Amino acid sequence: MAAVFLAAARDGDVDMLQRCLNEDNAVLLVYDENENTALHLVASAGHLDALRLLLDNDVGNTCIEMTNSTMKTALLCACSSQSAQSVEIVRELLGRGANLNAVDNCSRTALACACLEGTTEVVKELVTRDLDLDSVDKYHTTALHYAAGIGNLPMVKTLLDAGASINAKGAGPATAVHQAAVYNDVEVAELLLKSGIDPNARDPWSRTALMHGIGKERYLDFARLLIVHGVDVNAIDINQETALHKASKLVDGLDIVKFLLKHGADPLCPQRDGSIVIVAADRGHLDIVDVLMDYIDDSAFSPHQFQLLLAHACRNCDQNFRVALKLLHRGENIVLENYAGLLNEAVLSGNAQVVAYILELGTKAAVPDMSQTLDSALFHVKTLDVLNLLVERGASIHTTEGGCNVLHSVCMKGTADMVEMLLDKGIDPNGTTSLGDSSFQMAAANPKRDDIVTLLIARGFNVNRVDPVTQMSPLLQACAKGNVYATTFLLDHGADATTTTMDGCTGLHLACYKGAFWMVELFCKRGFDINAQNVNGWTPLHIAANVGDTQLISSLIEFGANTEALDQDGKTPLSICMQWEWGTNPLRRRQTIYELMSHGAAYVSSPEHSTKVFFDENGEEGTELVHCVDNSYVVGRSKLATIVLLHIQLWTAEQQRGKKPLTQIDLSELKCDVKAVERFVLQAIGK
Repeated sequence: MAAVFLAAARDGDVDMLQRCLNEDNAVLLVYDENENTALHLVASAGHLDALRLLLDNDVGNTCIEMTNSTMKTALLCACSSQSAQSVEIVRELLGRGANLNAVDNCSRTALACACLEGTTEVVKELVTRDLDLDSVDKYHTTALHYAAGIGNLPMVKTLLDAGASINAKGAGPATAVHQAAVYNDVEVAELLLKSGIDPNARDPWSRTALMHGIGKERYLDFARLLIVHGVDVNAIDINQETALHKASKLVDGLDIVKFLLKHGADPLCPQRDGSIVIVAADRGHLDIVDVLMDYIDDSAFSPHQFQLLLAHACRNCDQNFRVALKLLHRGENIVLENYAGLLNEAVLSGNAQVVAYILELGTKAAVPDMSQTLDSALFHVKTLDVLNLLVERGASIHTTEGGCNVLHSVCMKGTADMVEMLLDKGIDPNGTTSLGDSSFQMAAANPKRDDIVTLLIARGFNVNRVDPVTQMSPLLQACAKGNVYATTFLLDHGADATTTTMDGCTGLHLACYKGAFWMVELFCKRGFDINAQNVNGWTPLHIAANVGDTQLISSLIEFGANTEALDQDGKTPLSICMQWEWGTNPLRRRQTIYELMSHGAAYVSSPEHSTKVFFDENGEEGTELVHCVDNSYVVGRSKLATIVLLHIQLWTAEQQRGKKPLTQIDLSELKCDVKAVERFVLQAIGK
């Protein structure tokens, strides 16, 4: 009956409520998952007749002060409601003795609840009662703050007319005008300002309302209103920033910056230097920098600051190169003090006009080590125009830096037309880095550079060239990195799939070391011998078993890998799994062994195939601990070694019976207890 009663309360079904009450009046005390009684529900929903029925049956007003999970009484629920009958419900509850001073779990009064979530009509009703208009909740926020924050002009006017304190301060947005600034509510702010609120009031971070709304919609109208009422445009907050500082950081702050400067904002306040310009330049707002520089004399900058300004301008000159050129012209002498740095920044930006200007300055001033500077700049170039400029001025395309040549750099971050230009000028497409990486490898690291990869092949890149440093072909290098795109491209363009490293590893061997299971299908569908052996006799499956990659093992076996292949020492892939060393994870090895045995691999018992039992210096077993399956405890490695052998005993018996799939033992449930695992195994195999 409780569920029916509460549902009737939500729906305002008076007849059903009456039937339930006739059956058992105690149903008034039941509540839902949020601890709402029927009285809470009808008060929130605005069911006046249902409310009166419940109150009439509430002998002794037991329910009227009951609270829900947020400590709201029925009165607070009614005040938080947008219902058309909320005013009548509030009057009814107050008339029946509801406590007007009740507060919820945030210490909000009925008036605060109404201002935050309710209606103006309820606020008008409440202010006629004997209550504290300036009561603060646990956030030190008053009803006026809430009304201003939601932009309810009639509600704000009602509170002010009733005598609410205009300059009451909260812990967050300090005054009601700060709240209005959050949404730049001009109408509410105008009412507050005309009513005497202090436009220069500060929040706990010393911010004025002028700083609060920067960057939001209607800010200029809001700021204009504050300025008319005497706000200090140069007020400084706790971070030593003014409104102008904050505006200069905005992506679309140009109009705001112009407005503030026009109305007296001082770009040198408070630091008395050009730091505000440097911040704007660092963010790439060169249009704002241009405006600010009209108000600042060069003497405001230290040489270091102007160098920093120029560096930021050059780095971002692709967004507004004309401003960068103006700044460079304005600080020609300083340019020469950091010539190489500024040239590299401009080259990185990719703007040819700025690069050309800096190069011209360097020529006029006969900058020392110019050729070295030009060569170094080549490794930052991203556009063909800039590349041509540098080469025309004498940069050598054959220079190297950090073991790479210019072609390697361009293949990583340049464009196909840049690669073509370098190839036209005679650079070798087969040159490698000091680590043995080719230009092809650099380009193929990003599949989106297939135009460069194609161009390199067309212009003479040797897909089978063996690097003298690594003794590896491009195909082997691609496989070693697990790069399926480069591997596919090379195979499609004639790369020899049978090429090997000095120790006999094929591309698939190298891909298995990388755990690149996706390469298995690529090689096998091209007729590659999946059981090829290196000089130690290891097949790709031996490597996968040693690595412990079950997904790789599954892929290899699916394409025909021989689980019984023997290496030079007569070991199968499964035998390799039994060669434990310090650091071996027995639990991971258990999974690897399971994967192999579930695909038919047979275990042959012999001393060299058995897991080692580790001892510490005192002859005690199991000192080295391993986290168990769920990480809730640790267990000695020696115990786990024994448990793995028990698993093998079980799986061997199941193989012989033809059982599929093999049984997985839940070690978490058995707590890795050797005796428990042994009992499980013996029971499973019928011993």
